[in-house]
Amino acid sequence: MNITHQNITEQIVNYFKQKIESGEWKVGEKIPSENQLTQMLGVSRASVRSAMNQLIGIGVLESVHGKGTYLLDDQIEDNLGGNSRITAEDCRDVLKVLEFRRIVESEACYMATLYQTGALIVDLKKCLKTMIESKDDIEKFVIADIKFHHKICKASQNPLLEKCMYRVFEENKKSQQLTRKTFGFRDGIIYHEKIIEAIEAGDARLARHYMYQHLQNGIDRVVEQQKEISKVSGFIEEMMVGQKVIKVFCHEEKSKQDFDILNERLFKSATAANKYANILMPIMGNIGNLHYVLTVFIGALLVVTGISTMTLGTIATFLQLTRSFTQPFSMIAQQMNFIVMALAGAERIFNMLDEEIEVDNGYVTLVNAKRDENGELVECKEFTQTWAWKHPHRDGTTTYTELKGDVRFFDMTFAYNPDKIILHNLNLYAKPGQKIAFVGSTGAGKTTITNLINRFYDVADGKIRYDGININKIKKADLRRSLGVVLQDTHLFTGTIMENIRYGKLNATDEEVYQAAKLANADHFIKLLPDGYNTVISGIDTELSQGQCQLLAIARAAIANPPVLILDEATSSIDTRTESIVQKGMDALMKGRTVFVIAHRLSTIRNSDAIMVLEHGRIIERGTHEELLEKKGTYYQLYTGAIELD
Repeated sequence: MNITHQNITEQIVNYFKQKIESGEWKVGEKIPSENQLTQMLGVSRASVRSAMNQLIGIGVLESVHGKGTYLLDDQIEDNLGGNSRITAEDCRDVLKVLEFRRIVESEACYMATLYQTGALIVDLKKCLKTMIESKDDIEKFVIADIKFHHKICKASQNPLLEKCMYRVFEENKKSQQLTRKTFGFRDGIIYHEKIIEAIEAGDARLARHYMYQHLQNGIDRVVEQQKEISKVSGFIEEMMVGQKVIKVFCHEEKSKQDFDILNERLFKSATAANKYANILMPIMGNIGNLHYVLTVFIGALLVVTGISTMTLGTIATFLQLTRSFTQPFSMIAQQMNFIVMALAGAERIFNMLDEEIEVDNGYVTLVNAKRDENGELVECKEFTQTWAWKHPHRDGTTTYTELKGDVRFFDMTFAYNPDKIILHNLNLYAKPGQKIAFVGSTGAGKTTITNLINRFYDVADGKIRYDGININKIKKADLRRSLGVVLQDTHLFTGTIMENIRYGKLNATDEEVYQAAKLANADHFIKLLPDGYNTVISGIDTELSQGQCQLLAIARAAIANPPVLILDEATSSIDTRTESIVQKGMDALMKGRTVFVIAHRLSTIRNSDAIMVLEHGRIIERGTHEELLEKKGTYYQLYTGAIELD
């Protein structure tokens, strides 16, 4: 077959179709491997894999790990043309599969009891015996378990039901660990015993009841563990996405505590789900081993006392003992594959856990302060709305500098990568209460400046002074406590509106939350929500608009009441009408504070005390809005639309 460059995957599927229809590939037989097909057809391995996955998804092919790919069905045309066939994709949702089995198998059990014969009872007992003996062998246990259920479906004397369940049981075999974990050894044995007793007694209703309870128990286990896993996974996702917000508000320890609580719940849930299996499996295993030991002991006793001579039975006993001795080693060998796969999947998690902890060599702290009778600043425990930098010196003295929000850059150079300088010899200052705006194209270094202020990165050359103190000397947590940040991409956490606003100050009262919302111009829309401030939102997929999220982020910054505020393109992703509302909230927040604004929309920075135009990490223009327009430089061209920011 000649493969052209158009619709390669479709052509490979047609090639498979020809081989199947011609009878060259037969049901149950192994087809050529990916490598072989790649060489035969002269196409890429990815194209072959794509075609094979398409046929695996519709149930024509089946891939068996470590063995190859097999042809399951020769009705490829029917499978490609409709969705009526049960596929591997359909069986991936464990909960839906269990719900389906609960409905179908309960009635199958009822019908099997009505039509039951002695042969069915014998077969079911054989399966149960195999399950009991295979307590340490997951594969044998699961196969015997599925065979038990399949026998019941077959005994219902309904060929449609039997064929329908066949595919579901085949998919269950592939997930042995999950199947065993879902039902457990103890539950599997007990319920199967009860089902056999009910069928043997001819009580169809009781048999149906036990089958229903058996599968419902599996559903309950899956639901319980899925709930706890989803809580932990959702929490981790929120924390990873919102890690910058967490760092800004210094809530790392609080996040760790919340994770520990959720992780403990998951641990308890998993422990409760597997407790009986983990207790009974060693007991049953030792009972089996004891059986072999007793056999050897009694046999040896008979030989020593002369009651019996060495026979073939003695040799058989020795062989059985040998099998028992080697069985644990074979079990370890079976589990090694799972261990290797688990380690490969966890490699990224291990890499994250091995990341170096953020180093903080700062020693200057932020404390509550008040003035004594001499007008000097002194430290105090109570909140006074006055903050001071506590600066211990080498000579043993300690000075207190009032927190005002004076930020200055001196010949500051910075690079993420030593080979590429981002900021070149930057000099700028922001006096207390001033509004400083940064304008420039993407990559000019605007966000980098703000990241250096809150010490997400440390300066390599030059200095940044905060109220006259080198920020490298200030502890990161204390430094970030003095800063309020509203990011371009707002991140809210799962919880109520009030909890999200209070994130800026965990000990804030309800009244402080209301005042912060009013200051940010968010109070109006919050009151229109179903439960007002107690409305629960999802941090990942919130029902609020982008503008409303921005207002909540502003309120969160407002409640922290920082002397320095950083606004990183806070209105770039919202419409003009919403921007005017958000701008009112930000203007109210900025009064009396030192503010750094990064903006794409120049309309938001016209009232700035100073505007810095950056290009390739350098300040090329600075001045007020009016001064820069008079210069008719880059800012003038941006404002008039002659050039645009990219």
